[in-house]
Amino acid sequence: MSAVVRRAVPAFAALRTRTVAAVGTRMYSDGSGATARDPGWSKKEKAVEDQYAHNREVEAMNKLRQQLEAKEKELNEREKNLEQREKKGSS
Repeated sequence: MSAVVRRAVPAFAALRTRTVAAVGTRMYSDGSGATARDPGWSKKEKAVEDQYAHNREVEAMNKLRQQLEAKEKELNEREKNLEQREKKGSS
C-alpha cells in the first residue's frame, strides 16, 4: 500500500507542474492576436473614430437646421408685423 502512495505523490506533483507551465505559456504569448499595431485593428479604430465624427457632424447639422427654422419663423413674423404697420400708416 505504501508503494501506491509513493507513486501517487510524484504523479500529482508532475501534473501540477505541467498545468502551471501551460498557463504560463498561454499568458506570455508571442504577440499574436489583436493589438493596436495590427493593420486590422487600426482600420477598425479609424472606422470607429470616423463614425463618431460623422455622428457629431449630423448632430451639429440638425441643431443648425433647427436654429435656421426658428430664425426663418421669427423673420416671417417680423415681416408680417412690418406689413401690418405699413398698411395702418398708409390708411
